Amino acid sequence: MTNPFARMLLNILLGVSLLLQASLCGATEGAFDPTFGSGGRLLVSAGTQGGDQPIRMVQRSDGKILMSGTCDYPYPGGAGYPAHTFCVTQLLADGSYDGNFGPGGVGYLDFNRFASWPLNSYLVNMILLQDGRIALLGYQLDSNNNLGHSMLLGILLADGSALDTSVGAGNGYLLLQFGGAMSDGSSLVQQTDGKVLVAGDAIGINGNQDFAVGRLLADLSGLDASFGSGGSQTVAFDLGGPGGDDTDVAESVSLQSDGKIVLAGFSVSSAAGATTVNTTRQAALTRLNVDGTRDLTFGSAGDGRVHYAAGQGNLVPVDSRIDASNRIVLAGVAEASGATTTQWLMDRLSPDGSRDFTFNGGQPQLFAPPPGYGGYAFRLALTNDGIFAIGNVLRATQMSTNYFAVVRLDSNGAFDSKFGNAGRIYASFTSNNDTDTSGIDIAVGKAGLTVFGQQVQSSSSGTTRKFGVGRLQYDQIFANDFGQNITVVE
Repeated sequence: MTNPFARMLLNILLGVSLLLQASLCGATEGAFDPTFGSGGRLLVSAGTQGGDQPIRMVQRSDGKILMSGTCDYPYPGGAGYPAHTFCVTQLLADGSYDGNFGPGGVGYLDFNRFASWPLNSYLVNMILLQDGRIALLGYQLDSNNNLGHSMLLGILLADGSALDTSVGAGNGYLLLQFGGAMSDGSSLVQQTDGKVLVAGDAIGINGNQDFAVGRLLADLSGLDASFGSGGSQTVAFDLGGPGGDDTDVAESVSLQSDGKIVLAGFSVSSAAGATTVNTTRQAALTRLNVDGTRDLTFGSAGDGRVHYAAGQGNLVPVDSRIDASNRIVLAGVAEASGATTTQWLMDRLSPDGSRDFTFNGGQPQLFAPPPGYGGYAFRLALTNDGIFAIGNVLRATQMSTNYFAVVRLDSNGAFDSKFGNAGRIYASFTSNNDTDTSGIDIAVGKAGLTVFGQQVQSSSSGTTRKFGVGRLQYDQIFANDFGQNITVVE
Protein backbone atom coordinates (compact mmCIF):
# COMPACT_ATOMS: atom_id res chain seq x y z
CA MET A 1 0.00 0.00 0.00
CA THR A 2 1.74 3.16 -1.17
CA ASN A 3 -1.05 5.71 -0.87
CA PRO A 4 -0.16 7.67 2.31
CA PHE A 5 -3.80 8.64 2.94
CA ALA A 6 -4.92 5.02 2.64
CA ARG A 7 -2.13 3.95 5.00
CA MET A 8 -3.15 6.60 7.53
CA LEU A 9 -6.82 5.57 7.30
CA LEU A 10 -5.88 1.91 7.81
CA ASN A 11 -3.85 2.79 10.90
CA ILE A 12 -6.77 4.78 12.33
CA LEU A 13 -9.20 1.93 11.70
CA LEU A 14 -6.79 -0.56 13.28
CA GLY A 15 -6.61 1.74 16.29
CA VAL A 16 -10.38 1.79 16.60
CA SER A 17 -10.42 -2.01 16.32
CA LEU A 18 -7.88 -2.33 19.12
CA LEU A 19 -9.91 0.02 21.30
CA LEU A 20 -12.98 -2.08 20.62
CA GLN A 21 -11.15 -5.31 21.48
CA ALA A 22 -9.83 -3.81 24.70
CA SER A 23 -13.28 -2.80 25.82
CA LEU A 24 -14.71 -6.23 24.92
CA CYS A 25 -12.00 -8.09 26.82
CA GLY A 26 -12.69 -6.26 30.05
CA ALA A 27 -9.31 -4.55 30.20
CA THR A 28 -10.92 -1.31 31.29
CA GLU A 29 -14.17 0.05 32.65
CA GLY A 30 -16.73 -0.01 29.83
CA ALA A 31 -16.35 -3.71 29.00
CA PHE A 32 -19.49 -5.67 28.17
CA ASP A 33 -20.99 -7.47 31.18
CA PRO A 34 -20.86 -11.24 30.44
CA THR A 35 -23.80 -11.91 32.79
CA PHE A 36 -26.16 -10.01 30.46
CA GLY A 37 -27.61 -11.47 27.28
CA SER A 38 -25.02 -13.15 25.09
CA GLY A 39 -21.64 -11.87 26.18
CA GLY A 40 -23.11 -8.60 27.36
CA ARG A 41 -25.30 -7.72 24.40
CA LEU A 42 -28.11 -9.03 22.24
CA LEU A 43 -30.41 -8.23 19.35
CA VAL A 44 -34.16 -7.98 19.94
CA SER A 45 -36.93 -8.20 17.35
CA ALA A 46 -39.71 -5.86 18.42
CA GLY A 47 -41.72 -6.28 15.21
CA THR A 48 -42.31 -9.05 12.71
CA GLN A 49 -41.08 -7.43 9.48
CA GLY A 50 -37.39 -6.83 10.24
CA GLY A 51 -37.73 -3.04 10.15
CA ASP A 52 -37.38 -2.00 13.79
CA GLN A 53 -36.30 1.62 14.40
CA PRO A 54 -35.30 2.17 18.06
CA ILE A 55 -36.13 5.49 19.70
CA ARG A 56 -36.13 5.40 23.50
CA MET A 57 -35.17 3.20 26.46
CA VAL A 58 -36.02 3.39 30.16
CA GLN A 59 -34.34 1.23 32.78
CA ARG A 60 -36.81 0.56 35.58
CA SER A 61 -35.79 0.57 39.23
CA ASP A 62 -36.14 -3.25 39.33
CA GLY A 63 -33.67 -3.60 36.47
CA LYS A 64 -36.22 -4.31 33.74
CA ILE A 65 -35.47 -2.60 30.42
CA LEU A 66 -38.31 -0.93 28.53
CA MET A 67 -37.50 -0.18 24.89
CA SER A 68 -39.61 1.53 22.25
CA GLY A 69 -39.50 2.53 18.63
CA THR A 70 -41.26 2.36 15.28
CA CYS A 71 -41.83 -1.03 13.65
CA ASP A 72 -42.97 -2.10 10.21
CA TYR A 73 -46.10 -4.15 9.58
CA PRO A 74 -47.85 -5.24 6.37
CA TYR A 75 -49.78 -2.36 4.88
CA PRO A 76 -53.51 -3.13 5.01
CA GLY A 77 -54.89 -4.18 1.64
CA GLY A 78 -51.66 -5.70 0.38
CA ALA A 79 -50.15 -2.51 -1.03
CA GLY A 80 -46.74 -4.18 -1.28
CA TYR A 81 -44.92 -1.84 1.09
CA PRO A 82 -44.91 -1.61 4.89
CA ALA A 83 -46.85 0.67 7.16
CA HIS A 84 -45.40 1.83 10.46
CA THR A 85 -46.57 1.77 14.04
CA PHE A 86 -45.37 2.33 17.61
CA CYS A 87 -43.81 -0.76 19.20
CA VAL A 88 -42.61 -1.55 22.72
CA THR A 89 -40.51 -4.36 24.19
CA GLN A 90 -39.63 -5.12 27.81
CA LEU A 91 -36.73 -7.29 28.96
CA LEU A 92 -35.90 -8.70 32.36
CA ALA A 93 -32.66 -7.57 34.00
CA ASP A 94 -30.76 -10.52 32.44
CA GLY A 95 -31.85 -9.62 28.90
CA SER A 96 -34.64 -12.18 28.43
CA TYR A 97 -38.15 -11.19 27.39
CA ASP A 98 -40.41 -10.20 30.28
CA GLY A 99 -43.16 -12.83 30.14
CA ASN A 100 -45.51 -10.62 32.15
CA PHE A 101 -45.43 -7.72 29.69
CA GLY A 102 -47.59 -7.17 26.64
CA PRO A 103 -50.83 -8.76 25.44
CA GLY A 104 -50.65 -12.41 26.43
CA GLY A 105 -47.40 -11.81 28.30
CA VAL A 106 -45.06 -12.23 25.33
CA GLY A 107 -42.85 -9.26 26.24
CA TYR A 108 -43.52 -7.06 23.22
CA LEU A 109 -46.30 -5.49 21.15
CA ASP A 110 -46.97 -3.55 17.97
CA PHE A 111 -49.67 -0.91 18.21
CA ASN A 112 -51.32 -1.87 14.93
CA ARG A 113 -53.07 -4.57 16.98
CA PHE A 114 -55.33 -1.84 18.42
CA ALA A 115 -58.29 -1.37 16.09
CA SER A 116 -58.57 2.42 16.45
CA TRP A 117 -54.82 3.13 16.26
CA PRO A 118 -53.76 5.39 13.33
CA LEU A 119 -52.75 3.45 10.24
CA ASN A 120 -49.27 4.97 9.92
CA SER A 121 -47.52 6.33 13.00
CA TYR A 122 -43.95 7.08 14.06
CA LEU A 123 -42.58 7.30 17.61
CA VAL A 124 -40.33 10.18 18.73
CA ASN A 125 -40.12 9.79 22.53
CA MET A 126 -41.29 7.86 25.59
CA ILE A 127 -41.47 8.37 29.36
CA LEU A 128 -42.76 6.43 32.34
CA LEU A 129 -45.53 8.22 34.18
CA GLN A 130 -45.54 8.35 37.96
CA ASP A 131 -48.20 5.63 38.20
CA GLY A 132 -46.25 3.25 35.95
CA ARG A 133 -48.17 3.85 32.72
CA ILE A 134 -46.12 4.41 29.58
CA ALA A 135 -46.54 7.64 27.60
CA LEU A 136 -45.44 7.46 23.96
CA LEU A 137 -45.15 10.57 21.82
CA GLY A 138 -45.08 10.61 18.04
CA TYR A 139 -47.01 11.60 14.98
CA GLN A 140 -49.27 10.08 12.36
CA LEU A 141 -49.30 10.30 8.58
CA ASP A 142 -52.50 11.24 6.82
CA SER A 143 -54.23 9.12 4.17
CA ASN A 144 -51.78 10.43 1.54
CA ASN A 145 -48.76 9.49 3.67
CA ASN A 146 -48.09 13.15 4.42
CA LEU A 147 -47.23 14.49 7.85
CA GLY A 148 -50.49 15.40 9.53
CA HIS A 149 -48.90 17.98 11.87
CA SER A 150 -50.76 16.70 14.89
CA MET A 151 -48.92 15.10 17.77
CA LEU A 152 -49.95 11.58 18.70
CA LEU A 153 -49.74 10.70 22.39
CA GLY A 154 -50.51 7.08 23.27
CA ILE A 155 -50.90 5.91 26.87
CA LEU A 156 -50.10 2.25 27.48
CA LEU A 157 -50.95 0.42 30.69
CA ALA A 158 -47.97 -0.37 32.91
CA ASP A 159 -47.98 -4.06 31.99
CA GLY A 160 -48.23 -3.32 28.26
CA SER A 161 -51.42 -5.32 27.93
CA ALA A 162 -53.58 -2.58 26.39
CA LEU A 163 -54.00 1.12 25.76
CA ASP A 164 -55.49 3.07 28.67
CA THR A 165 -59.14 3.55 27.71
CA SER A 166 -59.57 6.31 30.30
CA VAL A 167 -57.65 8.53 27.85
CA GLY A 168 -58.92 9.99 24.60
CA ALA A 169 -62.61 9.09 24.85
CA GLY A 170 -61.78 5.41 25.11
CA ASN A 171 -59.18 5.30 22.34
CA GLY A 172 -56.13 5.36 24.62
CA TYR A 173 -54.49 8.18 22.70
CA LEU A 174 -54.74 11.91 22.02
CA LEU A 175 -54.11 13.98 18.90
CA LEU A 176 -52.72 17.36 19.96
CA GLN A 177 -52.00 20.73 18.40
CA PHE A 178 -50.66 23.88 20.05
CA GLY A 179 -53.05 26.76 19.63
CA GLY A 180 -54.70 25.07 16.66
CA ALA A 181 -51.52 25.46 14.60
CA MET A 182 -49.46 22.77 12.90
CA SER A 183 -47.43 21.20 15.68
CA ASP A 184 -44.71 18.57 15.99
CA GLY A 185 -43.60 17.06 19.29
CA SER A 186 -40.12 15.91 20.23
CA SER A 187 -39.96 15.54 24.01
CA LEU A 188 -42.12 15.18 27.11
CA VAL A 189 -41.74 15.24 30.88
CA GLN A 190 -44.10 14.89 33.85
CA GLN A 191 -44.31 17.49 36.60
CA THR A 192 -44.51 16.51 40.28
CA ASP A 193 -48.24 17.39 40.25
CA GLY A 194 -48.85 14.82 37.50
CA LYS A 195 -49.31 17.28 34.65
CA VAL A 196 -47.38 16.44 31.47
CA LEU A 197 -45.38 18.88 29.36
CA VAL A 198 -45.00 18.16 25.64
CA ALA A 199 -42.43 20.19 23.69
CA GLY A 200 -41.49 20.60 20.06
CA ASP A 201 -42.35 23.26 17.52
CA ALA A 202 -45.42 24.97 16.12
CA ILE A 203 -46.17 27.65 13.58
CA GLY A 204 -45.94 30.95 15.44
CA ILE A 205 -47.41 34.39 14.84
CA ASN A 206 -44.76 35.20 12.20
CA GLY A 207 -45.67 32.14 10.14
CA ASN A 208 -42.53 30.11 10.85
CA GLN A 209 -41.61 27.33 13.25
CA ASP A 210 -41.07 28.39 16.86
CA PHE A 211 -40.25 26.60 20.09
CA ALA A 212 -43.52 25.29 21.50
CA VAL A 213 -44.61 23.56 24.69
CA GLY A 214 -48.04 22.54 25.91
CA ARG A 215 -49.18 21.22 29.27
CA LEU A 216 -51.71 18.44 29.70
CA LEU A 217 -53.89 18.08 32.76
CA ALA A 218 -52.92 15.30 35.15
CA ASP A 219 -55.81 13.12 33.95
CA LEU A 220 -54.63 13.65 30.35
CA SER A 221 -58.08 14.86 29.34
CA GLY A 222 -56.65 17.81 27.41
CA LEU A 223 -54.52 20.93 27.57
CA ASP A 224 -54.27 22.84 30.85
CA ALA A 225 -55.84 26.24 30.09
CA SER A 226 -53.99 27.86 33.01
CA PHE A 227 -50.65 27.33 31.22
CA GLY A 228 -49.33 29.86 28.70
CA SER A 229 -52.01 30.92 26.25
CA GLY A 230 -54.86 28.43 26.39
CA GLY A 231 -52.60 25.55 27.40
CA SER A 232 -49.49 26.15 25.28
CA GLN A 233 -46.70 28.64 24.77
CA THR A 234 -44.40 29.46 21.85
CA VAL A 235 -41.03 31.21 21.91
CA ALA A 236 -39.41 32.71 18.79
CA PHE A 237 -35.71 33.41 18.29
CA ASP A 238 -35.93 34.44 14.61
CA LEU A 239 -32.15 34.67 14.19
CA GLY A 240 -32.37 34.67 10.40
CA GLY A 241 -33.84 38.16 10.41
CA PRO A 242 -36.21 39.67 7.83
CA GLY A 243 -36.49 37.39 4.83
CA GLY A 244 -34.15 34.83 6.38
CA ASP A 245 -34.74 31.36 7.75
CA ASP A 246 -36.29 31.86 11.19
CA THR A 247 -36.92 28.20 12.04
CA ASP A 248 -36.73 27.43 15.78
CA VAL A 249 -37.17 23.87 17.07
CA ALA A 250 -37.19 22.68 20.69
CA GLU A 251 -35.65 19.21 20.86
CA SER A 252 -35.89 18.64 24.61
CA VAL A 253 -37.86 19.77 27.66
CA SER A 254 -36.64 19.35 31.24
CA LEU A 255 -37.51 20.62 34.71
CA GLN A 256 -35.37 22.35 37.29
CA SER A 257 -36.01 21.62 40.98
CA ASP A 258 -38.19 24.73 41.41
CA GLY A 259 -40.47 23.60 38.59
CA LYS A 260 -39.14 26.02 35.98
CA ILE A 261 -39.20 24.64 32.45
CA VAL A 262 -36.09 24.55 30.25
CA LEU A 263 -36.48 24.12 26.50
CA ALA A 264 -33.37 23.32 24.48
CA GLY A 265 -32.97 22.99 20.74
CA PHE A 266 -31.71 24.97 17.79
CA SER A 267 -32.43 28.16 15.93
CA VAL A 268 -31.58 28.65 12.27
CA SER A 269 -29.50 31.78 11.76
CA SER A 270 -29.31 31.95 7.98
CA ALA A 271 -30.01 35.41 6.61
CA ALA A 272 -32.01 36.20 3.49
CA GLY A 273 -30.45 34.76 0.34
CA ALA A 274 -28.57 31.93 2.06
CA THR A 275 -28.66 28.64 0.19
CA THR A 276 -29.67 25.39 1.80
CA VAL A 277 -26.08 24.22 1.89
CA ASN A 278 -25.15 27.37 3.82
CA THR A 279 -27.90 27.02 6.41
CA THR A 280 -26.49 27.43 9.91
CA ARG A 281 -27.97 26.52 13.29
CA GLN A 282 -27.18 27.77 16.76
CA ALA A 283 -27.84 26.13 20.11
CA ALA A 284 -30.91 27.82 21.57
CA LEU A 285 -32.48 27.64 25.03
CA THR A 286 -35.27 29.36 26.88
CA ARG A 287 -36.77 29.00 30.36
CA LEU A 288 -40.41 29.34 31.32
CA ASN A 289 -42.01 29.93 34.67
CA VAL A 290 -44.39 27.33 36.06
CA ASP A 291 -47.36 29.17 34.50
CA GLY A 292 -45.78 29.12 31.04
CA THR A 293 -44.64 32.74 30.91
CA ARG A 294 -41.09 33.39 29.79
CA ASP A 295 -38.61 33.71 32.68
CA LEU A 296 -36.80 36.97 31.92
CA THR A 297 -34.07 36.20 34.49
CA PHE A 298 -32.74 33.42 32.27
CA GLY A 299 -29.75 34.46 30.17
CA SER A 300 -28.12 37.86 30.08
CA ALA A 301 -30.29 39.66 27.51
CA GLY A 302 -33.31 40.13 29.79
CA ASP A 303 -35.63 38.26 27.40
CA GLY A 304 -35.34 34.71 28.79
CA ARG A 305 -33.46 33.39 25.75
CA VAL A 306 -29.92 32.09 25.16
CA HIS A 307 -28.33 31.17 21.84
CA TYR A 308 -24.73 30.52 20.81
CA ALA A 309 -22.55 28.84 18.19
CA ALA A 310 -19.23 28.73 20.10
CA GLY A 311 -17.20 29.30 16.95
CA GLN A 312 -18.95 26.49 15.08
CA GLY A 313 -20.99 26.83 11.93
CA ASN A 314 -23.66 24.56 13.38
CA LEU A 315 -24.33 23.69 17.01
CA VAL A 316 -27.44 21.55 17.51
CA PRO A 317 -28.37 20.08 20.91
CA VAL A 318 -30.68 17.06 20.61
CA ASP A 319 -30.87 16.08 24.29
CA SER A 320 -30.73 17.93 27.58
CA ARG A 321 -30.71 16.98 31.26
CA ILE A 322 -30.83 18.92 34.52
CA ASP A 323 -28.20 17.76 37.01
CA ALA A 324 -28.44 17.72 40.80
CA SER A 325 -27.18 21.33 40.93
CA ASN A 326 -29.82 22.51 38.42
CA ARG A 327 -27.18 22.96 35.73
CA ILE A 328 -28.24 22.30 32.14
CA VAL A 329 -26.34 19.50 30.36
CA LEU A 330 -26.58 19.26 26.57
CA ALA A 331 -25.62 16.70 23.93
CA GLY A 332 -25.82 16.88 20.17
CA VAL A 333 -23.75 17.70 17.11
CA ALA A 334 -21.30 20.43 16.13
CA GLU A 335 -19.94 21.30 12.71
CA ALA A 336 -17.34 24.00 12.22
CA SER A 337 -17.77 26.51 9.39
CA GLY A 338 -16.47 25.00 6.17
CA ALA A 339 -15.90 21.60 7.76
CA THR A 340 -16.93 18.38 6.03
CA THR A 341 -17.17 16.31 9.21
CA THR A 342 -19.20 16.58 12.38
CA GLN A 343 -18.28 16.36 16.05
CA TRP A 344 -20.11 15.35 19.18
CA LEU A 345 -21.36 18.28 21.24
CA MET A 346 -21.38 18.01 25.04
CA ASP A 347 -21.90 21.12 27.09
CA ARG A 348 -23.06 22.35 30.50
CA LEU A 349 -24.59 25.71 31.39
CA SER A 350 -25.23 27.26 34.76
CA PRO A 351 -28.83 27.09 36.06
CA ASP A 352 -29.52 30.63 34.77
CA GLY A 353 -28.24 29.86 31.26
CA SER A 354 -24.84 31.52 31.66
CA ARG A 355 -21.58 29.76 30.86
CA ASP A 356 -20.47 27.21 33.45
CA PHE A 357 -16.76 27.85 33.85
CA THR A 358 -16.34 24.71 35.96
CA PHE A 359 -17.06 22.67 32.81
CA ASN A 360 -14.18 22.47 30.32
CA GLY A 361 -13.10 26.04 31.07
CA GLY A 362 -16.51 27.41 30.11
CA GLN A 363 -16.47 25.95 26.59
CA PRO A 364 -18.41 23.08 24.99
CA GLN A 365 -16.58 19.76 24.99
CA LEU A 366 -16.30 18.62 21.37
CA PHE A 367 -15.36 15.08 20.40
CA ALA A 368 -14.25 14.08 16.89
CA PRO A 369 -14.48 10.29 16.69
CA PRO A 370 -12.15 8.26 14.45
CA PRO A 371 -11.61 7.51 11.63
CA GLY A 372 -12.22 11.15 10.78
CA TYR A 373 -15.67 11.25 9.24
CA GLY A 374 -17.27 12.48 12.43
CA GLY A 375 -20.33 11.53 14.43
CA TYR A 376 -22.99 12.88 16.75
CA ALA A 377 -24.24 12.35 20.31
CA PHE A 378 -27.87 11.34 20.91
CA ARG A 379 -28.57 10.91 24.62
CA LEU A 380 -27.20 11.65 28.06
CA ALA A 381 -27.17 9.89 31.42
CA LEU A 382 -26.02 11.79 34.50
CA THR A 383 -24.58 10.81 37.85
CA ASN A 384 -23.46 13.19 40.57
CA ASP A 385 -19.83 12.67 39.57
CA GLY A 386 -20.02 12.87 35.80
CA ILE A 387 -21.74 12.57 32.45
CA PHE A 388 -22.27 9.67 30.04
CA ALA A 389 -23.20 10.27 26.40
CA ILE A 390 -24.01 7.78 23.64
CA GLY A 391 -23.96 8.36 19.91
CA ASN A 392 -22.53 7.32 16.57
CA VAL A 393 -19.17 7.09 14.84
CA LEU A 394 -19.48 7.63 11.09
CA ARG A 395 -17.46 5.27 8.91
CA ALA A 396 -18.04 7.12 5.64
CA THR A 397 -19.27 10.42 4.33
CA GLN A 398 -22.55 8.72 3.34
CA MET A 399 -23.54 8.93 7.02
CA SER A 400 -23.62 5.17 7.57
CA THR A 401 -22.14 4.17 10.90
CA ASN A 402 -19.39 1.83 11.96
CA TYR A 403 -19.72 1.67 15.75
CA PHE A 404 -21.74 3.23 18.46
CA ALA A 405 -19.66 5.11 20.99
CA VAL A 406 -20.02 5.90 24.69
CA VAL A 407 -18.17 8.83 26.21
CA ARG A 408 -17.63 9.44 29.90
CA LEU A 409 -16.83 12.95 31.20
CA ASP A 410 -15.93 13.72 34.78
CA SER A 411 -17.65 16.46 36.77
CA ASN A 412 -15.31 19.08 35.26
CA GLY A 413 -16.11 18.10 31.68
CA ALA A 414 -12.82 16.29 31.02
CA PHE A 415 -12.68 12.81 29.51
CA ASP A 416 -12.56 10.25 32.34
CA SER A 417 -9.37 8.22 31.93
CA LYS A 418 -10.79 5.36 34.05
CA PHE A 419 -13.49 4.57 31.48
CA GLY A 420 -12.69 2.69 28.26
CA ASN A 421 -9.74 4.18 26.44
CA ALA A 422 -9.26 7.78 27.59
CA GLY A 423 -12.95 8.11 28.41
CA ARG A 424 -14.28 6.55 25.20
CA ILE A 425 -15.40 3.14 23.96
CA TYR A 426 -16.48 2.01 20.50
CA ALA A 427 -18.64 -1.07 20.03
CA SER A 428 -21.25 -2.99 18.07
CA PHE A 429 -24.31 -4.91 19.25
CA THR A 430 -22.94 -8.12 17.71
CA SER A 431 -19.76 -10.01 18.53
CA ASN A 432 -18.59 -9.97 14.91
CA ASN A 433 -18.71 -6.16 15.01
CA ASP A 434 -21.17 -5.63 12.17
CA THR A 435 -21.06 -2.20 10.67
CA ASP A 436 -24.15 -0.01 10.53
CA THR A 437 -24.61 0.12 14.29
CA SER A 438 -26.23 3.10 15.97
CA GLY A 439 -26.28 4.18 19.62
CA ILE A 440 -29.60 5.79 20.56
CA ASP A 441 -30.04 5.80 24.35
CA ILE A 442 -28.22 5.11 27.60
CA ALA A 443 -29.23 4.53 31.23
CA VAL A 444 -27.38 4.08 34.52
CA GLY A 445 -28.57 1.43 36.99
CA LYS A 446 -27.26 -0.65 39.86
CA ALA A 447 -26.38 -3.53 37.53
CA GLY A 448 -24.39 -1.42 35.11
CA LEU A 449 -24.62 0.95 32.20
CA THR A 450 -27.32 -0.10 29.72
CA VAL A 451 -26.92 0.96 26.08
CA PHE A 452 -29.58 0.84 23.37
CA GLY A 453 -29.60 1.31 19.63
CA GLN A 454 -30.07 -0.32 16.26
CA GLN A 455 -28.19 -3.08 14.47
CA VAL A 456 -28.52 -3.37 10.69
CA GLN A 457 -27.64 -6.71 9.16
CA SER A 458 -27.51 -7.64 5.49
CA SER A 459 -27.74 -11.10 3.98
CA SER A 460 -28.76 -12.75 0.73
CA SER A 461 -32.38 -12.62 1.89
CA GLY A 462 -32.29 -8.86 2.49
CA THR A 463 -31.61 -6.28 5.18
CA THR A 464 -33.02 -6.41 8.69
CA ARG A 465 -33.06 -3.79 11.42
CA LYS A 466 -33.33 -4.83 15.04
CA PHE A 467 -33.13 -3.28 18.48
CA GLY A 468 -29.68 -3.70 20.00
CA VAL A 469 -29.15 -3.64 23.75
CA GLY A 470 -26.08 -4.17 25.89
CA ARG A 471 -24.77 -3.70 29.38
CA LEU A 472 -21.39 -2.22 30.22
CA GLN A 473 -19.45 -2.55 33.46
CA TYR A 474 -18.15 0.35 35.52
CA ASP A 475 -17.33 -1.20 38.91
CA GLN A 476 -13.99 0.56 39.37
CA ILE A 477 -15.44 4.00 38.72
CA PHE A 478 -18.19 3.54 41.27
CA ALA A 479 -16.14 1.47 43.73
CA ASN A 480 -19.15 -0.80 44.35
CA ASP A 481 -20.83 1.84 46.49
CA PHE A 482 -23.69 2.65 44.13
CA GLY A 483 -26.49 4.29 46.08
CA GLN A 484 -24.17 5.61 48.76
CA ASN A 485 -21.73 8.05 47.18
CA ILE A 486 -23.03 7.78 43.63
CA THR A 487 -26.55 8.71 42.62
CA VAL A 488 -28.30 8.74 39.29
CA VAL A 489 -29.81 12.01 38.15
CA GLU A 490 -33.15 11.22 36.44
